[in-house]
Amino acid sequence: MTQEIEKNQKLSRRSVVKIAFSLAAASGLALLLKNTSQKPPAESLSLRANPTGRPAIPTTRNTAIPSQEYHEPSVDSFRTQRPESTQAAESAELQRLVERYGPALIIPAFEYHGDNYSMYDGCYDMNPLTFRQQMEWLKNHDFHAVSGPELVGFLDGSFQLPARSVILTTDSGNTSTSSIPRMLDVLEKYGMHFHTFIWTHKMEAGETIDCRNDVCWGVFREAAESGLFTIGSHSESHSDFSQMTAQQGIEDILTSKREIKERLGVEVYSISWPFESCPDWANQLKNYGFSCAFGGHSAPILECQVRFGDSDSLRWNLPRLLPPNTNGVSGRPSGKTLEEIMWENTTPSQ
Repeated sequence: MTQEIEKNQKLSRRSVVKIAFSLAAASGLALLLKNTSQKPPAESLSLRANPTGRPAIPTTRNTAIPSQEYHEPSVDSFRTQRPESTQAAESAELQRLVERYGPALIIPAFEYHGDNYSMYDGCYDMNPLTFRQQMEWLKNHDFHAVSGPELVGFLDGSFQLPARSVILTTDSGNTSTSSIPRMLDVLEKYGMHFHTFIWTHKMEAGETIDCRNDVCWGVFREAAESGLFTIGSHSESHSDFSQMTAQQGIEDILTSKREIKERLGVEVYSISWPFESCPDWANQLKNYGFSCAFGGHSAPILECQVRFGDSDSLRWNLPRLLPPNTNGVSGRPSGKTLEEIMWENTTPSQ
């Protein structure tokens, strides 16, 4: 009986979080910027060349695949039905952060792989305790975790976020059935929001025993319904897309997009590139309902942030840093603690 009560209490808490999705939704129109006077100078943006040396992303669109009608996701469009008092509290909190710390011009983005992993011979690792501690640190230092609609508005230069903001992302798939539920509890406790990019291959029960009884999609369905995750794609095949033609790559990504819509009822408008490898046709995705894409070390390390009004080609290869490992320091930027990364990669407070 006690376990049943605890379960009902947890579901009740998540229902509150679900209807509170997108912290700034109620104040979306009030916070929209009427101009982009705070946009970083053009010369600073031009320095962030892709270090891979790949050619600039072309502006010609691929005509082999019919494009789709595209509606830019907005903060206000994600407004949910909830008490006016709750909306007012959310609006006031975001406004408080902007007024106290000023508007953000740069925001760091972190690349997780759940809350429990060891990769690259142990050079990139995480465990549930370290993950919880990092979320607690962000909460205690007043950092706002950016949602998907807020990110798009920030990139467009039309939505104002507080200088103390962070973009939390995780590349996910059928191996995430343990990590996502644990992350849900932590995000609920500390008021954080994640972007989860789903590798859709082998998410079906008929593809792997790990996903029997709809367990894999069920996990992400709960994540989407919680309001604590923005759902994105990590592709269908998890290939090196820099080695694929535009038609091959777009078909692969649209397959993933369709599967997510069918299974979760969610329209995907962001992706993360497998192997952090961005193709030279990436910006053609804007013709198929996408707004942005994450890469990895796509900018010089001192400029490895997401930038306000970033409408250049980096929008399709947004840089991500690596969260500090279980030893307390990151591999990108090398040797830096969470505190050092956040103070060095956010807009100074007013």
